[in-house]
Amino acid sequence: MDFKIEPQTGRFETTGQGIAAVIDEAARVALNDFNSGRSDSWRSAEGLTHIRLSARLLRGRPNEQPVLQVLSQCLEGRVLEGVDAHGQDAVLIDPRGSTFTIQIVTVPTDPEINMAIGRGETIERALTDEEAARWIASSIEKKIPVAAGDVILALDARPFALLTHEAVIAQFLAGNSNLTETAFCQVWLVGPLPARSVRLL
Repeated sequence: MDFKIEPQTGRFETTGQGIAAVIDEAARVALNDFNSGRSDSWRSAEGLTHIRLSARLLRGRPNEQPVLQVLSQCLEGRVLEGVDAHGQDAVLIDPRGSTFTIQIVTVPTDPEINMAIGRGETIERALTDEEAARWIASSIEKKIPVAAGDVILALDARPFALLTHEAVIAQFLAGNSNLTETAFCQVWLVGPLPARSVRLL
C-alpha cells in the first residue's frame, strides 16, 4: 500500500479516508475531517497554544492512514503497509533498500482528553509552551520500551498542528535532552501537512 498527497489550495486529499480540508495560516491551523470532526489551533499574543476540538475526530488506528500520508512526504523512500503481528503500523524502505518499522502514537496520551474525543465532545485548552512540550514528551515516553535503531516513531499531532510551533519545539528540545538521545532511528511530530511536521530526532 503506497501513500500519496495531492495538495490543492486549502485542501488535503486522503486516500480511503474521505477528504480533509486544512486552513494553514501563520498563527492558526484548522483541520476539517469531513467524515469525523474539526480542530482549530492558534497562537495567542500571550504566547499560548490554543486548541479547540469538536465532534469525533479520527484517532488511533482509524487515523493511521492520514498520518502515514503526511509522514511519507517527509521521509526518503517508500512507506508500505506494516504487519500488526510484528508491531508494525507501517514500513519504510529507504533508497538503499533498508527496512524500518514505523510506529504511531497519539499526542497527547492523556486518557481523559482521548476519551472525550472518542465521545465527540467539544474540548478547549490553552497551553503554555512548557505544557505543550510535555504533551510531546509524554507520547515519546510511552513508546520508549519499543525504541530501537530500526524504528521510526511518528507522533500523531494532526488535530494539534501548532504543537509544531518553533517556540514549543525549542521548549521541548531544551527540557528533554534525555528523550532526544533515545534509541529510535527517527522521531517525527506529524501535523496535518508536511509543512506542519517536525523531525525531533
